[in-house]
Amino acid sequence: MLLILILIVLLGLVLDYIIQKDLIAPFSLVQLSLLMALVLILLNYKRWDVRINEVFVFYVITAIVTFLVGCAIAHLLIRREGETVTIKEEKTHSFLANSQYPKHIILIMSLVFGLTFIVLSIKEVGFSLDITSVLRNIYNNKKDGMDGNLIVNQAFFITGALASISFFELMLLKYVKAKKEKKYSIYAVICIYIVCAFISTDRNVLIRFFIFCIVLWILFYMNAYKGREMIAGRRLIKKLCIIVGGAFGVLYIMGLSKQYTASFTDMISIYAGSGLYNFNLYLETFDASNLAGGSVTFSSLNNVLNAVGLMGDNYIPLAWNDDFINIYTSSGLWYSSNVYSALKPYVQDFGYLGVVIFPLFLGVLYETIYIFAKRVNYNLIWIIYATISYPLVYFSILEQFFKRLHMGSIYELFWIIVVYLLIYKKWLSIDYSRYEKDKKIEAKAIH
Repeated sequence: MLLILILIVLLGLVLDYIIQKDLIAPFSLVQLSLLMALVLILLNYKRWDVRINEVFVFYVITAIVTFLVGCAIAHLLIRREGETVTIKEEKTHSFLANSQYPKHIILIMSLVFGLTFIVLSIKEVGFSLDITSVLRNIYNNKKDGMDGNLIVNQAFFITGALASISFFELMLLKYVKAKKEKKYSIYAVICIYIVCAFISTDRNVLIRFFIFCIVLWILFYMNAYKGREMIAGRRLIKKLCIIVGGAFGVLYIMGLSKQYTASFTDMISIYAGSGLYNFNLYLETFDASNLAGGSVTFSSLNNVLNAVGLMGDNYIPLAWNDDFINIYTSSGLWYSSNVYSALKPYVQDFGYLGVVIFPLFLGVLYETIYIFAKRVNYNLIWIIYATISYPLVYFSILEQFFKRLHMGSIYELFWIIVVYLLIYKKWLSIDYSRYEKDKKIEAKAIH
């Protein structure tokens, strides 16, 4: 059954690429996430004493189909022959090509906010020459719910926003601007944020930034190879394999700072593959008569509402992380994990209906954003899509869309938009028009 599921996912991925000609379309990102997890489960089939049940296969296939249906609905709602967005290409390209990115100002801002975050974060746990001990204490504070004060968090979000827009500028320099510029200060801004991410001890922050960079890069890359997508896709896959391998290496180093003892290959398998397999094990004991009714999926949103007094006195917040599952195998391998893929909270709340409703909703939402992102070039919506695409990549690991419906995500997106508008607003020129009007004009010109 595992091989059948892998073939279904692989077939869906290939067909979507043939149609969309893009590896970062929402359906493709979900398929890539599932394929990665399923392949890792297959590679660890004997070591994990893998047992796949039929309900798991049925639920995963349902989620794939409903997500795809959601994508199709988005295309029906925003028909290509309906309203479209026409960019004044020459004018927009000209403004972007000649735009002056204030790189020195951005670098100074990044240094100020980055150092503010680092100094205050270390101050909370006490200064020490033992960096590993400091990072461990920061990590323990976060586990205990002590996640920094407002100034610390805002400094981190602003540093991240500066790094994100700096990476956008790097892509503009590579694919849009004709002139050559020294990029040292731009790279420095990105490196400052990476250092802050290490200090935060939250590897998910680094993963989200990595996903943002990859998605944004592919948007620029595929746009530069319009009409040659198949050739570009093959080159892209080769580059991605190298980049992803390096990213896993960085994550492994971060794991060592938390005193993890798993080997490099086990770290990859457990983190990227165990989530989907744990969901498979969860279904073995799932009781459909005892559903949570949304309290798990919407726990983050409920916590925000509770903070402003809208949930009542009887509300009991749920733990941020799920319960750990301990796996012992006949090969002597043991691992502990608390990730169950995005599907577990949907099922835990609404049973089988959960894998119908939520993937459908996500398909409609993300495909809608993706459609508009593909209709414009070098626009803010590219950055927004790259910023919010990580829940799709995490699909086989952990639920991240509803999980991150909290103030932190709002601040993160807010500062990215603010920094972008401060720098690029005056260089954007978008003209919204009706496709039918253009069609009529073209028809008259032909006759």
